[in-house]
Amino acid sequence: MKLFPDTDSRNLFMKKGLPVVLAVVWAPVVWLALSGFIAPLLRPVTSSDLLSQVVVIPLTFIATRLLLRLFVRLSRSFSGTTS
Repeated sequence: MKLFPDTDSRNLFMKKGLPVVLAVVWAPVVWLALSGFIAPLLRPVTSSDLLSQVVVIPLTFIATRLLLRLFVRLSRSFSGTTS
């Protein structure tokens, strides 16, 4: 069973869809890492796990977006494409 009928659709998915899949898969990992590092520092200040997560969750989205942009830029430099 072929998932993609031709190489053009496969290449389009790899260029557009794979970064989205990567962001969705790595977001929980980034959240756990940020929760482990930042939440213990915020708990004495906020005295609430909920308030510390209000800070950690937006930072997770920002960090995931920055990492995704870095990976896309690195993949372009390895493949030699400029667009």
